[in-house]
Amino acid sequence: MDESSSNDKPPVQSDLEGGDPVYELMADKIGFVPNARLSDNVYQAKFIAVVLAVMVPIGALVFGILGLGPWWIGAVIGVVCGLLIGVFLSGTVLAIRNLKR
Repeated sequence: MDESSSNDKPPVQSDLEGGDPVYELMADKIGFVPNARLSDNVYQAKFIAVVLAVMVPIGALVFGILGLGPWWIGAVIGVVCGLLIGVFLSGTVLAIRNLKR
């Protein structure tokens, strides 16, 4: 007998990834705690990657065109600025979006 036939229930799709619903509610409404929601983490990673892809070339070009130093120093500054801007903006968007949940 095949044991998989006895469990014909489809898997339950949860955005919480098995986390505690009370913790997730507090994380959404109050904030300042790590969020375990996979969709939020993937969104934030993609957002930061896009901001980095924009800021690194801008930093390199500005330093190269204005002659402020080697282009790679501008690229490093672009990485730092991109990370800070990406984390702040994506965190703000997620905070507003999760507050409405």
